[in-house]
Parts: sequence; C-alpha cells; structure tokens
Amino acid sequence: IEKTLLKMDDEQQLLYDTICK
Repeated sequence: IEKTLLKMDDEQQLLYDTICK
C-alpha cells in the first residue's frame, strides 16, 4: 500500500491518509 501511495497524486494521497486514520 505504501508504494501505491507514493505513485498516487497529492489529492489521492490525502484521501488515503484520511482512510488510514
């Protein structure tokens, strides 16, 4: 999942970060 986050865009990363929390 970490590798995918790096590939994702900033907005996408923010979304994932919210889901992680």
